Amino acid sequence: MPSWWMIPTVFLPIAGGMGARLIPFSRRLKQIFLLAVITATSVLTALQIFRGDGNSAVLFSVMDDLTLVFRLDGAGKIFAGLLALLWPPAMLYTYLYMQGRNAEGFFCFYTMSYGVALAIAFAGNLFTLYAFYECLTMVTLPLVAFNKDRAARKAGQTYVNFSITGAAMAFVGMLFLSHYDTPAGFSPGGVLDMARVAGHEEMLRWVFLLAFIGFGTKAAVFPMYAWLPAVSVAPTPVTALLHAVAVVNAGTFAVIRMTHYSFGAAFLAGSVPQAIAVCLSCFTILFAAVMAIRQGNLKKRLAFSTVSNLSYMLLGAVLMTPYGLEGSFLHLVCHSLMKILLFWCAGLFLIRAKRSEIQELRGLGRRMPAVCAAYTFAAAALTGVPPMCGFLSKWNLMMAADQEGSWLGILGMAALIIAAVLTAAYVLFPAFLMYFRPLEGKTGDPEGKRWDRSPGIVALLVFSAVLILAAGLAGPRLEQVFQTALGVR
Repeated sequence: MPSWWMIPTVFLPIAGGMGARLIPFSRRLKQIFLLAVITATSVLTALQIFRGDGNSAVLFSVMDDLTLVFRLDGAGKIFAGLLALLWPPAMLYTYLYMQGRNAEGFFCFYTMSYGVALAIAFAGNLFTLYAFYECLTMVTLPLVAFNKDRAARKAGQTYVNFSITGAAMAFVGMLFLSHYDTPAGFSPGGVLDMARVAGHEEMLRWVFLLAFIGFGTKAAVFPMYAWLPAVSVAPTPVTALLHAVAVVNAGTFAVIRMTHYSFGAAFLAGSVPQAIAVCLSCFTILFAAVMAIRQGNLKKRLAFSTVSNLSYMLLGAVLMTPYGLEGSFLHLVCHSLMKILLFWCAGLFLIRAKRSEIQELRGLGRRMPAVCAAYTFAAAALTGVPPMCGFLSKWNLMMAADQEGSWLGILGMAALIIAAVLTAAYVLFPAFLMYFRPLEGKTGDPEGKRWDRSPGIVALLVFSAVLILAAGLAGPRLEQVFQTALGVR
């Protein structure tokens, strides 16, 4: 498939989401239209991944050195494939979750977000990535503030404040790179013109640290993490979108692009800024895991879990090794599969049982057996129980830290081991309450009535659980695919 097809692939969901408000159809027909747009986008993305020609598609040039260009390499294929796989079922869950609510605008922005996230995956240089990275903030803000109450407005303001601050720091990194790089776009090993860099090495390494925190804002690295728990007040499809599919993964992907495909791991390895980036990642892993244990609200607990797991990926990236890069991408994919199922379950507890606090989940295993089983399965996977995919990605990160060969690797291994214990504590305790504590509170339903009999909901839960198990069982093959795509074999 010619590379220029990336352009309509990106703009199809953007145009579809914008145009849906103008179509004089019923609400039901508009939903079918948007689902068809998302499905078609996923098909086009899959064709680009498997049959694309690997060439660049130029949108336009702002200046000689600033060009918006799409090009799909191995790293981009992994991120784009994840988006194409999860967005259609996420949209179906959104329809089921938002039944009975006037949410046409919500569905439109949800669809547009898909196109912007794909543009980040397709970005052929840092300028293109940065431009759509900021567009993602604008297009997801209406989703965060959808409820329009005081809590939603406050969450939206927090989201914007952190995003603008992070964008400013990332912008500085992009400006410096535009002066010292070659015009090749993203390239394994980096794009710095070493003749220009000579004499400015230390300055550029500190610029990297600034940009790491800036792009890492969407990946919730400490101290830029607070926005992610704050947006938990948004509807569950939004938190699932932010925490598992698009925004946080875009932040992680941007950090990887900047580290390994712009500055270059060899240029950064062994420097003080690299050591600080590793320490920030390790601290965030442990800090967020401890904060997760302290949360009484299930969505906020899962939010801090996301903060912790995102820094697993950042840690893999800033170890500056090929195995660390592979482990980072593996956890990006595996964490998305696990966390989206956990958030789906949290949303079903809220809308079907009217329960959001962890202590309110007591005995729900009897009333919501399918949802509770799905939660427990995903929780075990996130803990790292084999053969599910959580074990695969965490094991690869452990091996990457072990092979790093310095005190940074030892620090990373210690953080991962301690975090594994804390993860088991905060994510499995709600499952314990579901099955081993009596049902409490008024149920509002006749005794014995089930709250999770929707065939569509059960099908989505089973689909997600199958993906988690399949990714784990296909571990060796998946590792080979990632190694080939990333060129680390």
